[in-house]
Amino acid sequence: MRVPKTGGAVQAVAQALPSPMKLAVGDGFAVVEATPKPGQWALLHIPLAPPGPARPLAVGDDPIPFAVVGRDVRWTAGGKVFGQTAGGTPFAIRLSPYSRGIRFSDLAFRGNTLVLAGEHGVHSESPGRDSVRVIGSGQMGPTMLIVDDDAVTFAEMGYTLMHKSGLTRADCCHIWTARR
Repeated sequence: MRVPKTGGAVQAVAQALPSPMKLAVGDGFAVVEATPKPGQWALLHIPLAPPGPARPLAVGDDPIPFAVVGRDVRWTAGGKVFGQTAGGTPFAIRLSPYSRGIRFSDLAFRGNTLVLAGEHGVHSESPGRDSVRVIGSGQMGPTMLIVDDDAVTFAEMGYTLMHKSGLTRADCCHIWTARR
């Protein structure tokens, strides 16, 4: 649903989405991560002004982390990062050798800088320059990346393990900030 900031009628911009999990809004569009059926994930691009049909950007067997800033969207699938600008044709983003083959749990971006979270840490890089900066290492399950002009902030979700008769979280639930 969409409501103009100045007030007015609520407008449906997409209907019958298959189990939406995450929503982000850019300039004139929305991106939704959805699960059409168990074990399947889809990333959908939805025009908002004017409203249009949802178009798939990516599908996969795992969650598809993504971020939206202005007219741009970036997402990761299968250890690769992709982008789209202003609803144009999706493109692959060339990653540094440091990042190749890593399975990313989250990503964020600001300008030309990508911030990527993997299983055991967070790093930033500027695609095409092969310059990498390790922002945090040793954190278990970093996610919820936020990038601003001064810092990168993220949550450490830890991991779960079986303890006696139930699951228990370990190394859990810390918030970290690193200067950019």
